[in-house]
Amino acid sequence: MRSLKGLLTVFYSPAETFASAGPRSWLVPIIAVALLSLAVNVMTIGVMGIGTITRNQIESNHKLAERLGPDKVNEIVHDAENSKSRTIIAYVSSLIVPPVVLLIVAAITYGILLMVGGTTTFYASLGATAWSTYCVLLITAIGTAIFLATVKDFSGVDTQNMVMLNASLFLDPQSSPGWQRSLASGIDLLAFYALFIKAVGLNRLSERVSVKQAMFAVIAMYLVWIFGKTGFSAIFS
Repeated sequence: MRSLKGLLTVFYSPAETFASAGPRSWLVPIIAVALLSLAVNVMTIGVMGIGTITRNQIESNHKLAERLGPDKVNEIVHDAENSKSRTIIAYVSSLIVPPVVLLIVAAITYGILLMVGGTTTFYASLGATAWSTYCVLLITAIGTAIFLATVKDFSGVDTQNMVMLNASLFLDPQSSPGWQRSLASGIDLLAFYALFIKAVGLNRLSERVSVKQAMFAVIAMYLVWIFGKTGFSAIFS
């Protein structure tokens, strides 16, 4: 019951929510993350269509689009539109992948906290990671629903960046290099909010993790992710 109530209170009172969380503080937010991920996928595919999503993903990678050529791109889009299995896989993966990613991120966070002298558990790290991800996904789901209801032309829409609260908003997706868009997307209000929620969770759920240690762990991981994504994009897009 406390965890269910926390789905609301974590937004305006995260410290108290984590302080009153039970021993399985990670369970409810993990389930919520999986269900929200599925909801976003169902909405996006249902409104935009798997063909449009596939085309946008290919054309966002200029090198790939040029290498394939218009005819091959059209063929891939056509196959996607007529493949029920692809839609099913997208739905199933939206339920499975997020929890797996949460486990991996929580494990890395746990390791970083131990290295900087914190006293915590894997489950404390998992709880903080799951709650912060849940907060971002709920806001993303609401923003996605509004976006899909108001926009009529989905050409060039990045399904990973429909709720644009980051600096990539100021870049032209057609002319800007992929690495610039990746780097700009790292200056993100939602991501910063998630870092705050996660740091509070690590501090409150752990036996002895200072605010500085928690902030170091979450910021270090975020910077590695952003620069890693930017480097990957610079090479392959």
